[in-house]
Amino acid sequence: MAKKKKFEFPANTPDWIKRIDFTDLRTQKTMLLETINNDAVDPEHKEGLEGILNLLDALQDYAVDELGVPDMLVYDFELEDNREISVPTGIKAAKGGELKTGDKTKSIWLCPHCGSDNVEIKKWVNINTDEVGTDCEEDEGYCNDCEQHGELILSTVKADAEIVGFQVVDDNAGDIHPDMDGSFCLYNLSQAKEMLESYLRGNWKLLAIWTGDVEEPTFMFKGDPRA
Repeated sequence: MAKKKKFEFPANTPDWIKRIDFTDLRTQKTMLLETINNDAVDPEHKEGLEGILNLLDALQDYAVDELGVPDMLVYDFELEDNREISVPTGIKAAKGGELKTGDKTKSIWLCPHCGSDNVEIKKWVNINTDEVGTDCEEDEGYCNDCEQHGELILSTVKADAEIVGFQVVDDNAGDIHPDMDGSFCLYNLSQAKEMLESYLRGNWKLLAIWTGDVEEPTFMFKGDPRA
């Protein structure tokens, strides 16, 4: 069997590039990623490490794109394609926890009262064909969860964020409803509405809880949160 020819760098390649062991470099990047994704590392250090990671990425790209080094020698494709850098940005998502570098996001419309995405707007419909046309010229939308009208809010959330339960709170006083067992407890929609009906006094309101909004939540129901 013929021996595989070793890749040779172009004549004008700097010596320090030639001395790089890209296999070792891939291993080092893996270790760097593990450190970045370690929750015990503080955000400031993570940002600094991410800068080093970007430098290594640029070095690999230069070797492949400018020097012609075979990409199979430079990249670990599984690592490059699937890694997600979770470095806190300090930016709070409208719902669904804090956004991090590498997070996939989506834009959705939310209820201004309870924060739910179960909202509707009026549209024109062709009465003969049932074809849905453009929006009606109205600013207000309607929420099917809290059953209130209001101007919907366009928000950025994580791509995998979803409503996982509901709470009843008093925004003015910062209190949770007396029927709630704790601020970490989540209820389904029917349970929350019963709480709203049980106390007529106060400024109680429905609050939709998204993935990541409550740390280590306790679910007081089973199944669909909108049951």
